[in-house]
Amino acid sequence: MNLSEKAMEEANPFVLEYFQDPNLFPALPEEIRNSEERLTEIIQNTSRFSDLIYKERQKRWSGDLTGLLGEEVPVPETEHADGRTRRAETGYRVNVDYLQAIGIDPSKVLFFRLTQPSDEPKPEYYWTSDYFEALRGLTVEVPEEQRDNAVILVSDLAIINENKGLIQDVNDDQGLSVRQIGTGPFGQEKAIARFKPDSCLHD
Repeated sequence: MNLSEKAMEEANPFVLEYFQDPNLFPALPEEIRNSEERLTEIIQNTSRFSDLIYKERQKRWSGDLTGLLGEEVPVPETEHADGRTRRAETGYRVNVDYLQAIGIDPSKVLFFRLTQPSDEPKPEYYWTSDYFEALRGLTVEVPEEQRDNAVILVSDLAIINENKGLIQDVNDDQGLSVRQIGTGPFGQEKAIARFKPDSCLHD
């Protein structure tokens, strides 16, 4: 990676691990891989977001709606493309504008999703800021029998927020898991990258 020593020092160690994975970095577009400035901005903003999550959860649990997590928003029951039903959910709205106000650029905060490849737009509801959670496989979204063909989508928080916003999902791991509120389709060509990992996706 073309990163300055200063950028490496300021990065969240967990986020740096994403980019050291042999799958992710080579899958990024050449204009990101070959630009120290762009790569540094992505790693720094994603790191600052990662550093923020625990504190913002604590703030919301105390009843403070002014931070990253706001009011509760219900999302009705939906149906997966293969006919499976996804339960109705309620989650805290993710206040993306709040990040701008504290100097974090949502367009430089990476989110990830495990899904089936598609040349046609289809719903891509669930995303996580924890790359390794996506790499291990989100079993509700992609059943065991579908994982051999699954791909990882890499997008940013600004893009995935466009489908009527986001709520926090219940499956948080090291990062923040989110669900799109809207039910509209997402064109995979909008993603920063799409790749099939060499490593096994099975738990």
